[in-house]
Amino acid sequence: MAFPFTPASVLEEHWGYLSAGARLDAYERALREVVPPGGVVLDLGSGTGILGWLALRAGAGRVVAVDGSAMAGVARRLFAANGAADRVRVVEGWSREIDLPREFDAVVCDQLNPFALGAGLFESLRDAKERFLRPGGALLPRRVRWEVAPVEDAETWERVALWGGAARGYALGAISRNARGARFCREVKPGSLLGRPAVAAESPLGDGGTGKAAGTAVLEVDRPGTLHFLAGWFRAELSDSVEVTTSPLEGTRVDHRLQVLLPAGGPVAVAPGDRVRASLRIDAVDEQLAWTVDVLAPGASEPRHRAALSDFEAALVEPADLRRLAPDHRPLLSPRGRATLRALALCAEGATTASLRESLAAEFPGVFRTPREAQEAVQEILERFTER
Repeated sequence: MAFPFTPASVLEEHWGYLSAGARLDAYERALREVVPPGGVVLDLGSGTGILGWLALRAGAGRVVAVDGSAMAGVARRLFAANGAADRVRVVEGWSREIDLPREFDAVVCDQLNPFALGAGLFESLRDAKERFLRPGGALLPRRVRWEVAPVEDAETWERVALWGGAARGYALGAISRNARGARFCREVKPGSLLGRPAVAAESPLGDGGTGKAAGTAVLEVDRPGTLHFLAGWFRAELSDSVEVTTSPLEGTRVDHRLQVLLPAGGPVAVAPGDRVRASLRIDAVDEQLAWTVDVLAPGASEPRHRAALSDFEAALVEPADLRRLAPDHRPLLSPRGRATLRALALCAEGATTASLRESLAAEFPGVFRTPREAQEAVQEILERFTER
């Protein structure tokens, strides 16, 4: 039987979270600010349960830790080993699919991907605010700001420029537009910045936290160089006095997180006094990003360079893919889709795991060529669609 994950890789990921000293310091300070003595705290996407543990250390009387992965079992064992089993309830499931009392004094989570995009942060906290948080309770984090700065990075730019050339006489220019819209996750060196950063957009979490934001930052160039990218990072406000950031200029930045690089539309020579006008449109829920870069000479009102790019540029989408999303398109189930539908129907009828495997193998031999393939399909269905 195949297991749903490789334990070493999962533990390595969570080792990064546990070894991030600045991040844990910030969350512990913020929890001490907002958790009332004996309060009740909800930890969303709890992983190992470390934030729930910090909530207990901050004075919480009870913690509910929620995780939709096998890490829920890990957290349960760790809380028990640390003598906290009587104060912590671990719930396996996705927070938007479970019911809990509206009793929590604070809701905490750390689903902050590079540039605070995706990972369900905005949807989960908005839902938690509406259904679980007591009036006047605290969300951690409660606001996100997106900062950008002009960057010179010839080495990474080569990965963009490659697609405008050829490899062994094989022309690559047909997808150069895709490369120019691709964002990169990198560790940005402070010395590569061509000017100081500025906030380009911000959004609250919880009430009004749709994850959609837009704004413009005007960045002053303070040294001569070549503009290749906008560097981007986030600042997440945890409490009145505590924030976490991935800024490369902060010695206490979130240790294990990188920054993003957004292509600026081509190498542009810049000099002190030039301005880079950077506009962002962000949908953090759907993880979509669009950006415009204008380079203006001192005193000029019109840009001498302009680039308007988005994630759509980078998407390797064919016309057939777009046709499937048309409102009048009538989708047909694939053989694998029909097999999944049949398996769900059998589950609803009370079939056993063994009979599921046997039925799929017998009814869909073209989909599952070996018993192992049928077993793996059953395992995936059990993990995604059934209760423990």
